[in-house]
Amino acid sequence: MLMLQRARRQNGDDPVAGSEQARMQAPRRPGEVIQRLEDLTDNEWNGQATTLSADLELNGQLAQELSKFRSGGGLHAEDRLIDRLGELVDQGNLAAGHYQLVININRSPCGTIGGGKGCAERLIDLAQRGLGGPPATHTFAIVIHARHLYGSCSEERAYSQLAVQQMQHAGIQLALDIGHFDTGAAKALSNLET
Repeated sequence: MLMLQRARRQNGDDPVAGSEQARMQAPRRPGEVIQRLEDLTDNEWNGQATTLSADLELNGQLAQELSKFRSGGGLHAEDRLIDRLGELVDQGNLAAGHYQLVININRSPCGTIGGGKGCAERLIDLAQRGLGGPPATHTFAIVIHARHLYGSCSEERAYSQLAVQQMQHAGIQLALDIGHFDTGAAKALSNLET
């Protein structure tokens, strides 16, 4: 399973991820492939709006910090991220290649509940089809660290758990942190699977 965090070392100190000390450190060194949990503040990790930070790695090197994205105005944070990647490709501001897309997000990508594509399906499309082309000139191995399952009730979290399984089956590495599941969601998931 993918490593949830690796604290950066500076002058022999091991800052706690998410701490002010970790956020104040020097920028990430090229080739340092980690999930920077400190990119989201405590309020963002626990906030109502879905918030994510993302980076692109190319050949083990930091290729581009993509910034933070937040849900709002009818778009989810993941929609905004995928749209931004499309803009970078369309504008010629991202070299062709196979990238590792590292996403830290406060709740897992949503799945489809009756119509339309959820964020999980859009991420699966990105992982399987890439961007540019045809054929795709930009492909992505996606790594996601999510704090919680998406959804405000057990049924929504059960659908989110199914979306997590679909993403993992599609080759997306996804690790859930604390608060990822509850008994109500487990029961609802069991009902969905029978």
